[in-house]
Amino acid sequence: SWKGIPTLFLYSLCVVSAFSLDVLMVKHYFPPAEAGLFIAASTLAKMTAVIIWPITTVAYSFFCDAEAKREKTSTLLWRGGRFILLFTLVLLAAVVMFPDSIIRITYGADFATAAPLLVPAFLAFIPTSFTSLLCNYHLSKHRESFVYGLSLGCVLQFLFILCFHSSLIAVFWASALGIISQLILCAFTGLLDRHTQPPTIHN
Repeated sequence: SWKGIPTLFLYSLCVVSAFSLDVLMVKHYFPPAEAGLFIAASTLAKMTAVIIWPITTVAYSFFCDAEAKREKTSTLLWRGGRFILLFTLVLLAAVVMFPDSIIRITYGADFATAAPLLVPAFLAFIPTSFTSLLCNYHLSKHRESFVYGLSLGCVLQFLFILCFHSSLIAVFWASALGIISQLILCAFTGLLDRHTQPPTIHN
C-alpha cells in the first residue's frame, strides 16, 4: 500500500548511507592514494552483501506466505540467518587465506598493498546481510519502527568514523561498530511494533 512507501524510502536511504559513509569520509580524511586502497577493499567487501541480498529479498516472500498461513516465521528467520552465516564464513575463509591473490586478480598488482585491509573490510560489512534479512522479516509483519533503529545506527556509524579514523583499518572497525549497531537497533525497534492484523469485516 501507499502507506508503506515512506518506510521503504527511509530503509533504502539507510542502506545507501551505510554503504557510502566510509568511502565519503575516507576521501575527506586521507590522501587519494590511501583512499584508493580503502575503496578497493571496501568495494570487494560490499560485493558479498550484494551477492546475498537477492536471497534475503526472496526470503520476504517466504515470510509473507508463512504469515498468511499463520505459521511460525521466526523459524524461517533463523534458517535464513544460518545460511547467511555459513555462506559468509566460506567467503571470509577465502579472504583470510588468499587476500593477495584476490586483490591482484580483481584490481591488479598496483593495489597489492590493499590486501591487509580485506579481512577488516569483510568483517565490517558482514552484518549488513543479517540486517537485510531482519528488515525483510519486519516488513512481512507490517512493522515500521525498525527504520528508526536503522537511522540511528547510520548516525552512530558516522560518529564512530568521525571519532576513530587514525588509520584505514580503524575506519573499518569504526564502520563495523556502526553497522553492528544498526543490526541491534533494527532488532530492538522492530519488536516495538505489534503485527497489525487486517480489520475484521462483519456482515
